[in-house]
Amino acid sequence: MNAVHNKIQILGSLTRNPKIRTFENGKKLAKLNLLTSESYVDKNGKKITIRRWHTVVAYGRLAEIVERSNLMGSVLTVEGKIISRSYVDRTGARRCVSEVEAIEVLPSKCCDRQIPAPGFR
Repeated sequence: MNAVHNKIQILGSLTRNPKIRTFENGKKLAKLNLLTSESYVDKNGKKITIRRWHTVVAYGRLAEIVERSNLMGSVLTVEGKIISRSYVDRTGARRCVSEVEAIEVLPSKCCDRQIPAPGFR
């Protein structure tokens, strides 16, 4: 039996500029918010659009590249893997999050224009 691989590819719009964090050792972490949407027509003929926001994290050299090159509203293709982790917040509550750990972040070649993020015109 073949091994199961954790791989995801997302095409979405960057809803705000990446947040960059630099650690004591000089390594960087970039956190991006990508918006994806899909539409369908319901049984009454009304168009329904579902929007989803995805948190993407990039480490090291990839974080440095993201820091220099991606602007809010850009359409990006992200390839990576889904990671889930938990932590204890400042109030002592346990929180669980799922994120996409980026392996590659590329400007999309799917279209000639940028897709505006909500509130970004």
